[in-house]
Amino acid sequence: MDSLQITDDQKERIRAFASDLPKLWHDPQTADRERKRIARLLLEDVTLSREQETREAVVQLRFKGGATRELRAPLPKPSWALKQTKTEVVSEIDRLLDTSTEAEIADRLNELGWCSGSGFAFSLRMVNRLRRDYHLKSRYERLREKGLLDIKEISEIIGASISSVHHWRRAGVLTGARFNEKDEHLYDPPTPSVLQEIRRRREKQAPKK
Repeated sequence: MDSLQITDDQKERIRAFASDLPKLWHDPQTADRERKRIARLLLEDVTLSREQETREAVVQLRFKGGATRELRAPLPKPSWALKQTKTEVVSEIDRLLDTSTEAEIADRLNELGWCSGSGFAFSLRMVNRLRRDYHLKSRYERLREKGLLDIKEISEIIGASISSVHHWRRAGVLTGARFNEKDEHLYDPPTPSVLQEIRRRREKQAPKK
């Protein structure tokens, strides 16, 4: 049998078809069934694999003529990663914990127009959960590391009851910082002048004999 001879005109038509193929493929009027027919005409087989190290999908194409080509694309993120809070939000929470309570932080993030990975506004409970999930130091821990004292320690130093500690704080004699929404405070170590002021006020308030 004589081998099939391709005329110059046929060759030219094949070249034109090859150059028009991308245009034909991307044409919105080309039906999906036609794209499948084109793929079957061109491809011998397709192998899809996954590389965990690079988090890529690898597509190996083998064409009818024997040519091969490899395509790589990043794997889609799992659903939990798509809903993960952005790193800049976590960093801002970490920064604000030095100066603010968790409820104040939630208000500040909402003022900035930020939202959680799921698209919700921030709340005290959400900030608390993120702090725990990302192992951030609490405001209480940060204040303690700065040397602030708890209410029992400060009451022993000034020789007064816990209720008196609250009194001296509200009077502006003792200073410190609020660490939660229960209005609980940690206190700056009292200086000699502060202790002297407390003694002076006590003597002034003591009933005269």
